[in-house]
Amino acid sequence: MIKGTGIFIATPNDGVLYSSNNGASWTARNSGLPNPGAAAVTVNGNNLFMSDGIGIYMSSNDAMLWTDVSPTTAFVSPEFLTSAGNSIFFLDFNTFSIYATTDNGTSWSTIPTIPSNPGINSIKGIGNALYACTSNGLYVTTNNGV
Repeated sequence: MIKGTGIFIATPNDGVLYSSNNGASWTARNSGLPNPGAAAVTVNGNNLFMSDGIGIYMSSNDAMLWTDVSPTTAFVSPEFLTSAGNSIFFLDFNTFSIYATTDNGTSWSTIPTIPSNPGINSIKGIGNALYACTSNGLYVTTNNGV
């Protein structure tokens, strides 16, 4: 994930790694995280969001400090944390629902127009659109599913 002049990646063993020199060297940035492993990282505006497979965390200072913004205990795999427009989305494997936040994780709501059953195979944000691939087809929303 590129943010400004830095590159951020999620790693299962070393957490979030940061490079300011196009990947020539990497530094771990995991302060505030309960587990060093990271499943996914995405950017929305000036904020970074990451999942460790259990919760969602936000950093407003280029990953120098992470804060838990999880709505519930969630299992989030790498392909199921994404941003679109001014929102962050994740698929909770406990409820098989897609959650969205437009206020950096202060509040979360489910996306009612994308059915959770049959199973969602992946979600991806592109521009202002969220795409959800299910066994019944492809769904898209450009207004957070409202």
